[in-house]
Amino acid sequence: MSPRRGPMRRAVQIWGLLLVLGFAGTLIWRALPRTASITGSDLVFDQPASWYADDIADYLDPAWAIEQKRLHPGDAALIDSLIEGVRSGEISYSAWIDIDARDPEIDGWIKGNVSQDAGSPGELVARARSSVDYQPVRVRPGTSAVEVQVAGGPAARLDWSFDLTNADGTSDVTHVRAYWMANGPSLVIVQLTTYGEYPEAVAVFDSVAATYRWRH
Repeated sequence: MSPRRGPMRRAVQIWGLLLVLGFAGTLIWRALPRTASITGSDLVFDQPASWYADDIADYLDPAWAIEQKRLHPGDAALIDSLIEGVRSGEISYSAWIDIDARDPEIDGWIKGNVSQDAGSPGELVARARSSVDYQPVRVRPGTSAVEVQVAGGPAARLDWSFDLTNADGTSDVTHVRAYWMANGPSLVIVQLTTYGEYPEAVAVFDSVAATYRWRH
């Protein structure tokens, strides 16, 4: 071996190792949770790599409403309610959960809602439970609302489900889990919606909810 070849080979090996370490570091960084927030509130939380922020302005595109009403003609009121929430600014956060990147199907959708109607923290459970009575859909039996603790204090966890009608006359059972929290005069609601049973998505959502806290 020539005197110059040995150092050059070692340099190439070291460079290759640095590339591998850099790539591994990037993967680790992407897998770490990131601090996220709900616009219009002091709520912050740890957002995992499987939770992807969405551009909420897309819901104001008329083409989106037309397509959704074509797919679900019996639930136009629900679609209009979502659009109005985005337009008014109450719905200020949107994301989706994709646990297995190899599977193109999204596992669940998240919405963050902020309104100036917190009321008393002790009323959160009752208010969360009664909110289902005003939903513009056919609610299925089994609604529940309980008090839980998150990092920022007490919250109400609401579970309910409804039948989402399709254009072909069939329907999908849609499950909703939401956390209601009082932030001073503001009511903050973070909601997960899944079309069918997605226990892994619910587990991810609950793990994020455990980190809900208030910005100081």
